[in-house]
Amino acid sequence: MQSTARNISPARQPQNLHHSSTYVRPQTNLNTYHKVEVVAVFIAIAWCLLLATFVVASSVSASVAQNQLQAATEKVTKLKTKNSNAKQEISELSSRSRLESIAKDSGLTMNSKNVRNVTK
Repeated sequence: MQSTARNISPARQPQNLHHSSTYVRPQTNLNTYHKVEVVAVFIAIAWCLLLATFVVASSVSASVAQNQLQAATEKVTKLKTKNSNAKQEISELSSRSRLESIAKDSGLTMNSKNVRNVTK
């Protein structure tokens, strides 16, 4: 007679065919994509900063050029005014009436035959 204890076998548990229920992605691909993304973002930020610096530098350059143009325009206006004043003075000093009065004061007379008009 055999012992009943020997006949009882432990209840079999179903075997799990999959060892793990989570999927592990390969680390190399994720790290490579992550590094590429970080480099791309860094390049984009650096490009934006470079463009912003260029815009500011251009604005400053334009402002300096505008100031120089304004100074040159002021100089030209002053010289035109001075030139106009000098022309007016020349016209007044060379007027016929003034020349006749100076000649009369000096005791000179005018002979119309000897007068010659010269124009520019």
